[in-house]
Amino acid sequence: MTIEELAEISCVKVSTIRNNASSVIGFVEDESGNISFPASSRYPYDAHRYKFDNIGKRRLALLDATYRLRYIDHQILKMTQESFNTMLEELLRAGYLQKNHGPNTYGANQYDTTMEYELLHNQSKSSWIKSIADKIGSASGHFAGAYASEINS
Repeated sequence: MTIEELAEISCVKVSTIRNNASSVIGFVEDESGNISFPASSRYPYDAHRYKFDNIGKRRLALLDATYRLRYIDHQILKMTQESFNTMLEELLRAGYLQKNHGPNTYGANQYDTTMEYELLHNQSKSSWIKSIADKIGSASGHFAGAYASEINS
């Protein structure tokens, strides 16, 4: 992926990407100064305004970054890789994320938000957090029930 393609997808100026190229995971600069990125790369999410003092805010930032086609990972969210993977799985089961089958598996690059999340996106942030937590609890309950019945059969 060229710097121009990344700029178009992420709605970030080429000059900004060039100045911050090293913050894009997997960037490569050749001898002549040309910069390229792995296919389906995303420009990093600006999470400095978030205070990650609970899991709800982390979920919200992950969904917002994915919605905006920005790169986000466990380090940006200040959590362990295992917790990040669990959160991705929960949001996938709850129907807020879907796999995009892109080749770039860094962070959440292989996920896109669903139409269900886009409907939720128009609500207030406090309403988002409650709706997402309720939906994840419901999806986890269905998953656990299906798993338990599978074990018992």
